[in-house]
Amino acid sequence: MSDRRKVGVIGAGLISQAMHLPHLALLRDRFELAVVADPSRTVRERVGDRFGIPARVSTASEAIAHPGLHGVVIGTPNATHAPIVLEALAAGLDVFVEKPLAISLEDVDAIVEAQRSSERVVQVGYNNRFDRSYARLVDELPGSAEGLRYVSVLMHDPEFGPYFGPEDLARGSDVPADVRHFGTPQRWRRPTRPVQAQRPPRSSSASLSRPTSASSCTSTDDAISSAPSSARAASPALESISSAIFESIVCAAMIRHAVTGSD
Repeated sequence: MSDRRKVGVIGAGLISQAMHLPHLALLRDRFELAVVADPSRTVRERVGDRFGIPARVSTASEAIAHPGLHGVVIGTPNATHAPIVLEALAAGLDVFVEKPLAISLEDVDAIVEAQRSSERVVQVGYNNRFDRSYARLVDELPGSAEGLRYVSVLMHDPEFGPYFGPEDLARGSDVPADVRHFGTPQRWRRPTRPVQAQRPPRSSSASLSRPTSASSCTSTDDAISSAPSSARAASPALESISSAIFESIVCAAMIRHAVTGSD
């Protein structure tokens, strides 16, 4: 019996083409790229040919329903993350989702409940938590926020040259209108309450040290913690990213409040 895990990639845009698909392809001894979903037929066919993905579908639901799938990687527009995560969990799949996990507290609560009920793994791609330059930056911040009022961060993302040539990234103009409008299908657009973090007390003891667990920054307990060992064993790579799912959401907002005093 093969130990390779069947993975579906939902959303074949820049992040999937630049990061997720190449890395999964390099790890073919551990993963089988079984299905890719993208609303653009041009994109999904080019990506499917490039990475040898046999099944190419237009919707997340089709990918989630693919036979024998173990997990999905979600790289779709932000507002679509929550419904796709919930659908994947309901199907018994493990989930790796690009940040942000969701754009409303109601959706986060729903995902927490669904993850605990399904005992599947849900992890968010906060890759900077494992970046050595980021860790060094946090280590070199002062121990107190007092006197610190401004932090500037400049990111150099290798999105195009010299890393990608004109033909390296598949693009397509054949996206259905209901998907193209704000990048979000109508059935996924609804009024939501935005995620907000409570401002921590302003004091000289406000710490900016790197958190060691989700409880360091939020009272969400272990929130969407890694699933029980039996579930985690089924998807070792999904487990390897992080066990504290939205620690970075809350921590980043709290650090910003502590540093700038702004809402």
